Amino acid sequence: MTCPAETMILIYYDVENFFDLSSIESMYRAELNEDRDGITSLDRHSLTENDRQFFDKLLKRASSAAYVKLQSMGKDIVDSWKYNNIPPLTVSELNDLTEYEENLLYKVTDSGTLTLGSIAVVANDKVYYNGSIWVKDNASETKYIYYYLNLPANYDLNNKEVLNDKIEEYISVWIVKEWFKRQRYSLDLIVPEVEILGLELNKAVNYRKSINRPSRTF
Repeated sequence: MTCPAETMILIYYDVENFFDLSSIESMYRAELNEDRDGITSLDRHSLTENDRQFFDKLLKRASSAAYVKLQSMGKDIVDSWKYNNIPPLTVSELNDLTEYEENLLYKVTDSGTLTLGSIAVVANDKVYYNGSIWVKDNASETKYIYYYLNLPANYDLNNKEVLNDKIEEYISVWIVKEWFKRQRYSLDLIVPEVEILGLELNKAVNYRKSINRPSRTF
């Protein structure tokens, strides 16, 4: 019997989206916190556009922290995690991917023909998937955090969306935790939450199909 193959996926996020996610998280938490006079700490502790430069540093560290949880799936792949970058995949690797979404830009590192849309490419071409076909012209220069992973053969593929959501949530809340730490804001609630999210992400990484063994009659 042939063993099922691993499933390659590319999980990616527009770097700009995380600023909105983390900013909203910080504002919501700061607004809920009132001092004894009923005044919130929203203005003092929420993450704003003025903090963008420092946010960029936190985002890179957060995406790295998430990869520590994912590295068992990426250890056999060169450049399986990158921050603020374009996935540098070969034509063959692109054809093997089972998961990609709209408007994801790739730098192709070899020559060939992309299966979907039958676009002929040469080495170092930039192509992107527009939701239905591969396109070489008018490619956006959006940058991404990406994780290029191998899901084990016995991984439950129904859990892919859960994995994606847990990565996104872990990164967003990790940033807020580090931001609050530097603001000397109370960490009593958010630190345990990050720890719980880390455990949930580990669980999503290690989720496997159960093995059903035939019953035996003695």
